[in-house]
Amino acid sequence: TEDFNSGINAIEDKHSLISLLNKFSLFSDSIEKECGECHQKMTNKEIISHLRKNNHKSLKLIQNVNNSFKLGEIECITCSGNNIFNLSILISGEADLKDINKIIYCKKHLPKGYQSQTILDLLDFDDIINRKFNKVKLTYENKEEYFQIYKPLLIADMIYTKKAYDSKLEYEIELLVTKNEKYFFRIPEDFNEINTTPGRVICFTENIEEIGERLWEEDEEECKPFQFLGVISSITPYEDNVNEEKCFYNVWIIPMNKHVTSLKGHTGKYKIKEEYCTIPYQRMLEALDLFRNTEDDENNVFDRPIALYLENRILGHFPSRDEINRDKDGNIHEKWEDFLRKEENAMKLILFKENTLSNLVTSIDEFGDLNQSQIKALNNVFSNVLNLVQGPPGTGKTFLSTFIAYNIFKFRKSKEDKILLCSPSNSAADNLASNLINLNKILQKKMKILRIYSKSREFVEIDREIENVSLHKLLDKKIDEENIVLVSKEVISESIEKIVNDVDIVISTCSTSWDDRIKSYTFPFVIIDEVTQCCEIESLISITHGCKHLTLIGDQKQLGPVVLHPKANSTGMKVSLFERMIKLYPDLLNMLTIQYRMHAEIAKFASKEFYEDKIINGICLNDRKNEEFNDNFKWPNQNIPLIFVHTDKEEEVLKSGNSKQNEEEANLVVLFIEKIYNCGISF
Repeated sequence: TEDFNSGINAIEDKHSLISLLNKFSLFSDSIEKECGECHQKMTNKEIISHLRKNNHKSLKLIQNVNNSFKLGEIECITCSGNNIFNLSILISGEADLKDINKIIYCKKHLPKGYQSQTILDLLDFDDIINRKFNKVKLTYENKEEYFQIYKPLLIADMIYTKKAYDSKLEYEIELLVTKNEKYFFRIPEDFNEINTTPGRVICFTENIEEIGERLWEEDEEECKPFQFLGVISSITPYEDNVNEEKCFYNVWIIPMNKHVTSLKGHTGKYKIKEEYCTIPYQRMLEALDLFRNTEDDENNVFDRPIALYLENRILGHFPSRDEINRDKDGNIHEKWEDFLRKEENAMKLILFKENTLSNLVTSIDEFGDLNQSQIKALNNVFSNVLNLVQGPPGTGKTFLSTFIAYNIFKFRKSKEDKILLCSPSNSAADNLASNLINLNKILQKKMKILRIYSKSREFVEIDREIENVSLHKLLDKKIDEENIVLVSKEVISESIEKIVNDVDIVISTCSTSWDDRIKSYTFPFVIIDEVTQCCEIESLISITHGCKHLTLIGDQKQLGPVVLHPKANSTGMKVSLFERMIKLYPDLLNMLTIQYRMHAEIAKFASKEFYEDKIINGICLNDRKNEEFNDNFKWPNQNIPLIFVHTDKEEEVLKSGNSKQNEEEANLVVLFIEKIYNCGISF
């Protein structure tokens, strides 16, 4: 019954950021604005610049005859404070938009656990979306410049992406229910109208024709269709597929809205549509705002969202080698040495025990050994506060991440210092969790590991071993063990606090690391795997937890982040933090060079084309040769270890998005895997 307040339940509350903008439209010029001090009436753009220029702090909205709400001077419902620079509006919760006055608060009285947006930002949205964007830079003068460049890009991409989702067509299905009240709908095997990946949130709207003689609501002229949000938990083959000409699948869904405890009486025909969640963007904006508003106190090096020396690295304030070489009076060189001294002091006095480098664990029986390039990268992690590890395909990025996390756990100076292990995707985060769980078995559970999922992902079936360390399952277990009858928000909050306080390593996606349940915790050690798959500010979410030591692991030669807004893309929003740091600090880059995944002939091309011929094969050709296999498979030319297989079938674009598929290619892949397996090669 917990209020998810996560934006994905927008159908119930109507208070997600985009829903608010569409319905209330504070940013629209159709609603007149008046300065509360000089009573001038102006447009959005004029009123913002007017308030800032004249230091006027109050604002009135003049009710438009076409709008149903009534609002005069904007003020906090708790203290009646009217300083527009301090006021925010709730975008999740219980309040009704028709009574908009009741969801405006000043910073001091803003309720905890609710998403909010400042009034000035709402007024500024229209200008932000249409303005000419400034390009992302390599270095920034200060945090304000950083903020002013990234904020418009984030908002523009958020609204552009939302519009792309809104433009998708609805699809009609029949909602079915089992005897034990589990809900599902059935799709054919070639269904691609919407994305049915487990964890996706779908908006269900009852087909108006199916409503029949339902009671009409008092204040409405027409019958209101039933709506709810459902998260896809799993997909299973339809049991009667054997007797069908076409293969079908059951898509199992769980209702998410807190007021929907049962869908009894609500099965039947529905229109379904993928629901878009703005939460990752809101978290990026919040992290960006926190980064910007940290006081620039030179004496306060550590107790801040990001340690001062790392903040200087991110802004690019470290002098470059060229600047030092051109430095005639020695001032730049002195500044550079001062920066390095602070980092060195952090490593020796704050973060790690003495003689850590000489005692690092590089080999663990039953788990595996690091190779020479991985050992070099590990050594550098314990020599620098910022570390950049490039891992080409098959070079063991996740394997190395596990060793880094374990060594930090083993040699950290304080047991209270927690490690945050993140990645942009749930699949990558699950891989990290699996590796650490396996290592923990070998080490006889020395590390206390916690995997945190977003609230929508908690409905998805996961691996049993990961389930045993996941927050939502541990919470259920704790409540059962303590025989708690009345499960209130306070009880849940206290139980979560006990669980999180007791762990050493937290694993999540970058976005979920800003979840309300762990948002307030400090993580001095942050490792981000696959960091090149997320934009810079998504990385910032994980880092603004009091980070003192940062390790970024990725590969800028592989897939980068997805940014849909064309202008945001062209101005550099798709450039990851990893890529920018490499350009600024090439001496901090460590490249893993030994690959175990590809045949040498395949690796040769990748190495030459993308990695300056630096890739070495961890498995030699003699280990791959198998004459019996070649004979059984009837390999066309045993002197050439590659086959190119042609298919005439063209790709088709999925209706659920821009992804492409080729069914014939997929069938050929399956055919070859079966053939290889039948020739005696194990999976």
